[in-house]
Amino acid sequence: MCDFADDCGDGSDEGKNCNSQYKTCSPQEFTCQNFKCIRKQYRCDGEDDCGDHSDEVDCKKENNTCPEGKFTCNNGQCIDSQLVCNKVPDCSDESDEPLHCNVDECAKVEIHRCGHKCVDTLTGYYCDCNHGYKLLEDGKACADIDECIETPGVCSQHCSNTPGGFYCKCDERYYERQNDEHTCKRKDATEPWLIFSNKYYVRNMSVDGRQYNLIHQDLMNVVAIDFDMKEEEMYFCDVTAKTIFKSKFGAIVDDVKIEKVPVIKHDSHGLEGIAIDWVGRKLYWLDRHSKNLDVSELDGTKRKTLKSGVVDPRAIVVHPGIGYLYFTSWHLQAYIAKMGMDGSNFTRILTWEDDIAWPNALTIDYFTDRIYWADAHLDYIAFADLEGRHRHVVLSGNKVPHVFALSIFDDMLYWTDWNMKAIIRANKFTGQNFTVIRNTTHRPYDVHISHPLRQVPYNNPCGQTNGGCTHLCLLAPPLESTYLNVEGYIEEGAPSYKCACPNQFYLARDMKTCIANCTSGQHRCGGADEKCIPWFWKCDGEPDCKDKSDEPESCPARHCRAGTFQCGNGNCTPSTTICDGTDDCGDNSDEQNCDLPCPVSDFKCRSSGRCILDSWKCDGDADCKDGSDEDPEICHKRSCDPDTEFSCKNGRCIPKLWMCDFDNDCGDDSDEPAYMCRQRNCTTGWSRCPGQSNYRCIPKWLFCDGKDDCRDNSDELPENCPKCNAETDFKCNNNRCIPKQWMCDFADDCGDGSDESDAQCKG
Repeated sequence: MCDFADDCGDGSDEGKNCNSQYKTCSPQEFTCQNFKCIRKQYRCDGEDDCGDHSDEVDCKKENNTCPEGKFTCNNGQCIDSQLVCNKVPDCSDESDEPLHCNVDECAKVEIHRCGHKCVDTLTGYYCDCNHGYKLLEDGKACADIDECIETPGVCSQHCSNTPGGFYCKCDERYYERQNDEHTCKRKDATEPWLIFSNKYYVRNMSVDGRQYNLIHQDLMNVVAIDFDMKEEEMYFCDVTAKTIFKSKFGAIVDDVKIEKVPVIKHDSHGLEGIAIDWVGRKLYWLDRHSKNLDVSELDGTKRKTLKSGVVDPRAIVVHPGIGYLYFTSWHLQAYIAKMGMDGSNFTRILTWEDDIAWPNALTIDYFTDRIYWADAHLDYIAFADLEGRHRHVVLSGNKVPHVFALSIFDDMLYWTDWNMKAIIRANKFTGQNFTVIRNTTHRPYDVHISHPLRQVPYNNPCGQTNGGCTHLCLLAPPLESTYLNVEGYIEEGAPSYKCACPNQFYLARDMKTCIANCTSGQHRCGGADEKCIPWFWKCDGEPDCKDKSDEPESCPARHCRAGTFQCGNGNCTPSTTICDGTDDCGDNSDEQNCDLPCPVSDFKCRSSGRCILDSWKCDGDADCKDGSDEDPEICHKRSCDPDTEFSCKNGRCIPKLWMCDFDNDCGDDSDEPAYMCRQRNCTTGWSRCPGQSNYRCIPKWLFCDGKDDCRDNSDELPENCPKCNAETDFKCNNNRCIPKQWMCDFADDCGDGSDESDAQCKG
């Protein structure tokens, strides 16, 4: 039993009954239908290695063609052409002597019924099509080939399909079509520069890697950058500093540092991607901690949350030409989403069902209207149109082992790779001309090409009067319901705009004026940075308002570090401990004023009075110490998203993938019905845990990662883990395999610290 052989004859001794005993196949192996693991190179080799023939199913066999002057029999045998139709069967299958020998079927249309051409052969005929057409499945009719979709790299930029052919077009404002009628060449002579970051510095570099300059150093963890060509300013996120900075372009000269100015420095504990709207003059960013997508003016004022509940966000890009932005989430239900730059029309254009697992990188080709992304788990770079259609893989496998960020310019892609510790480029359609531009000491993070054509001048619908809006004027999708033609390119319709208000403000009936809605538990900033801030930010030694009205001269003398709470007894405590239900000060002064009302966008914890983001309410995690944000009495009123969430019996909403995961996420066990879970199949790309009686499904890439994802540690047992490659991999103490170049790089890649141990890194 469970030996991969059907000994019973009906399969009852194998298959699902043995799930707990079969080991999970490694990425280097093929999983047979009987759950046996074989080497990938054994698939489609003509031999039944699985024992159930599943390794020989759906194998495309190359057509056997015989040399010139020879006839190909139906069974692949080759005989001399002169032996065909000689009334003697020379092919072992007698296919050289059909009943219709020496008959010209092409002479009569009623016989061949070919749409375009009929080609007579010695033993019959076949239909063929004119150039630019393909034969349909009936073997007779012909259909036009859409080269623009089926051969994406046929044109550098825009492609128009025509009957039997196609026509390439270039954006004539900036490019000229070359004599080959396919390639677009830039008219300007401005050299593009590549800007990239790592934890400690930001550098710029010529695209051939020959010129290499330092812009900023002594940074802590710069994961994302973007730039504004109009003002020649660069914006970057420092995760450790919890701040978005901006600075002028340029390299450090004579050790004179370029000043960096904080733009966003509050409530930004998990900064990820950033994007500059160079037309509407706005800053967009993602935050992993708050799970928010926010927008503000370029100076950080008038901050507004556009979308909440974005779990594990990563990359974000904007397209001001159509009023949309795109961003990624690498949560268990990973996706690439599209949303209006005003927060409208949120749509997942690609999901985990489209082989999206860890979408790290994102960029837009504004001249072809295609979106490019890279998956750091499935190891590929691909593109699609702006609706997620007509997907095409550019590169996959060991050339892209862990892409972190992408950029594009002309016909080349540029990206950073953690495994290779390098900055690389290749053709944006084919992946050809693969070149390592520069190797780096530390893992490179974000990368951008700096050139005016990466920020082409679209019309700004907000105009010179800010659209009449008193606060934010945000670009929005076109008012027309359709703005892309059938080829996926912008045809008609320009982006519109919408007036919006900062957090804690609301829009008046005129849809242009914002009115403050600060509570008694907040201080209202004045001037250009009109906003509401928590009461405990006042007199904390750090100006949070641009007009500094939160730090008047009447504030008591301070000795605590700026940004912390100074207790009544003189002790200091982080502001995050205020109203958490615990006397952190020792005199309970951090638990006073907790009965003040929370902002309208927040939820107030029942016992402590702490204010938390409203998006954290009923999300399956108890953020209030008393669990009041997950109270069934509150949560049952919320309607679950039928596409992505499971509705618990107690009213709580949890991600669908949490159902049957061996955890009581609902709190009433309604997500763990054993009779259903044992019969439930795992999602594509996921595997059932090897442990006996464990029905939990986890992504295949969580196996052997040093963490107990199965809850019984069966995904970390040596017998269920692939063997490391002795030449390229280091085996961690927890059985995880990591690239050798990750050793001794001051990052705990193993998860147990064994790749950074003194035994490995000293001597």
